[in-house]
Amino acid sequence: MENLTGPDRNRYAAIKDWVHRHLAAWEARDGLAIGETLHPNIQFILPTINWQGRSLVQTALESYLAHYSALRLHLRRLLLDPTQQVAAVEWIGRYARPGQDGCQEILGGTVLDFNQDGLIIRWRTYLDPVRQRTLANLDASLPDEGWSPCPDPGPPLLRTAVEQVIYAYGQGWSNHNVTQLSAVIHEEMVVQPPWDYVVGRAAIEAGAQVYFANYVDTCVTPHRLILDSTQPHVGVCEQTFACTNPDTGQGGEDHDFAFFEIAQGKLRYWRTYFDTIHSAQVVEKTAGYLRR
Repeated sequence: MENLTGPDRNRYAAIKDWVHRHLAAWEARDGLAIGETLHPNIQFILPTINWQGRSLVQTALESYLAHYSALRLHLRRLLLDPTQQVAAVEWIGRYARPGQDGCQEILGGTVLDFNQDGLIIRWRTYLDPVRQRTLANLDASLPDEGWSPCPDPGPPLLRTAVEQVIYAYGQGWSNHNVTQLSAVIHEEMVVQPPWDYVVGRAAIEAGAQVYFANYVDTCVTPHRLILDSTQPHVGVCEQTFACTNPDTGQGGEDHDFAFFEIAQGKLRYWRTYFDTIHSAQVVEKTAGYLRR
């Protein structure tokens, strides 16, 4: 917290405490304790759920959690933005059901908006359903995310400069313009949506060309950046990614949680979570699928 002073330092510490209290209630599978962390008018959003109100959410969660015999949450990372009173949590979840062997693992990202009293007023979770897997037990090794922070990231960018990089990246996809994309990505960049894993500028450019050849009407709209001054080279972007599959005529809009790294002024990592089931995009039209 060395980059924080005065009220921001206190608010940062408070938000961190609120997040851990909420996560502990989930791991305890305690619907009542979860409910105590929620605002009466909470908006609770999952890919196929949009619930409004603490009473509804608490009742539904108590029923839902009753079907689990164990629940574990491993935090890959936690970003806290005291200016917006918001937390972004990237996590690995594992759950077991009574009478079943092994457990299930799911990867996701959650954004928590708090009010002044530490109650969550908006809870939104984004998932990677493609990488869900069955494990022998809750203590199995954690999955490798295939990325590590840049050892020499250079000076961190100001918020306005970060916004410029993120918006330029989105415009490159919206305009189907490889040159625009290439201008903001690092030579070592890793792009990891649910159904692909692409490393390096050349491979990303080739993957973009595959995408551009298979989709039309692309519109990428960043809605919010969550930046943590104690982790100045990373951030989270909430955005929508809309496009049309010309083979089917199906249009759609993905709601994305994107964790990113900016090193030496360029995007070096972009990890997205979104609902692939209802997406207009399909795995068969990705560079990774075509390589296989």
